[in-house]
Order: sequence, then structure tokens, then C-alpha cells
Amino acid sequence: MLSLVSLTSLAIACDKGEEKGVTTQTAPLVPGAAPPKAAEAPAAKEDGYTELDTVPSAGTIKGTVTYTGSKQPSKLNVTKDANVCTHGGEPDGSLQVSGGKLKNAVVAITDDIPKGKRWESSKAVVDNKECLFDPRVQIGRYQGEVEAKNSDPVFHNANIAKLDNGNSDLIANVALPMQGQTQTKNLKKSGIVEIKCNVHEWMHAWIYSSKHPYATVTGADGTYEIAGVPPGEYNVLVWHEELGQFNSKLKVDAGGTATLDHAFN
Repeated sequence: MLSLVSLTSLAIACDKGEEKGVTTQTAPLVPGAAPPKAAEAPAAKEDGYTELDTVPSAGTIKGTVTYTGSKQPSKLNVTKDANVCTHGGEPDGSLQVSGGKLKNAVVAITDDIPKGKRWESSKAVVDNKECLFDPRVQIGRYQGEVEAKNSDPVFHNANIAKLDNGNSDLIANVALPMQGQTQTKNLKKSGIVEIKCNVHEWMHAWIYSSKHPYATVTGADGTYEIAGVPPGEYNVLVWHEELGQFNSKLKVDAGGTATLDHAFN
């Protein structure tokens, strides 16, 4: 019968052999000893999404969002801190249209996609700059970070809340009394998130908090592109803060390009 010392020596020898690429054998258990623990599986990411270096047979969604209506953007009504808030009387940024092309529309796949391309960034940053939020509309990562920054020499706050059927579901409300100050919070709700400054009531911004990176915002020319999409059929949302939302179904073929244009009116 092997002694306990012999068993220990055998285990050490097997470990050394494994380091050199030699196949090892497991030594018999010592009577009465507890069985070895199974290796723990890697912890799932908090948002449940797995990033891949390569997406097999990935396709692309692209298109243009336009506005054909006659609605005009509201004007900024600056009621305080006019020495810093210098944009009084200008368009408030809620409806930016040039040649019928609509800027700042969110286009997003709303289905759960468990794995796909890598996120370009896991942090959304919103800056209080000249009493306006910059950027006005952006994509954020669900369970990622949102950083609120104050570039102005006046008191601001960032009231961050998810919009749910017209109701606000608070995520965070941070005070930013000093210029250059930042605060970082967790973007713990998915969907459309509104940011307001309660000190300067005309200030608004939006984050689409997404569970995967297949979401984007249209540029000044109204165009967008979502690349690296796994082949499949998807529900796609087009959303704008003033014009509402449009829902569509779209098929993305392996290695193909699917086009989705939409005109708000």
C-alpha cells in the first residue's frame, strides 16, 4: 500500500510533468479525504454580454433617417447665469434637421444578443458646457459607467432617469457645484435615459442604455451604420426625442448588408 508521503510525492511529480507537457494521472484519494473541488466557471459579465474578437459571417445594418414635417425646434429660454449660459434665444438642439436629414436619432436592435462584437467604449460621458449638455444624444452600456462632468464655473447637477411610459425611474442625481468636477455612476437601467439639470431647466440630454453594442446615433447627414451584426432576424428601433419612435423587423444575412431608412413626418 502506498503511504501518504508516497502519494504526495507522486502528486508533485505529476504536477512537474504537466508543466513540461507530459500527460498526468490523478493520484488515488487518501481514505477519508474530501474529493477535489471542480473548477469554477468564469463569472458572467454583469450585463450578460460576451464580447468576441471575431463575429462569424457578420453583416451590417445601415440607412438614413429623415424628417419631412414642418415642426420647428424650440428656442432656449435662459433665465439665469446669462454670463455663462450664452445661448439664449438659439434653437435648443432638440430637432436638428439639415436638408431633411435628421441628426441625433437613435437606431438600435432591441432584441437580446448574448454575444457579438466588442464595445468601443463602456463609459458614457456627458458634459455641462455653456449650460448645455454635450453630447445631446449618445449610446451607453447597460451596467457600464456614466460620467457627469461640469466644465462651467456655475453650479450644475445631472438628474439621470430612465423614461418608462412617460414616467421617470431615477438612476442617479449628482451635484456638480465646482468647475472641472466629475462624478461617475452605474448605468443600471436599460432603454431610453433622460438627463436633466434641475438648476437650469432648459438643459436636456439622452442616453440609449443598451445591453449590446448594436446601437448608434445618426450623424448630421442623417446616416448611420451598425456593423458586425450576427446573422439573424431582428427588431430595430428608430427613436427621436421630439418625433417619437418607429419599430421595424429586419433580416441580416450572413456577410450581407441590410438597409433600413425611415422618414419621420
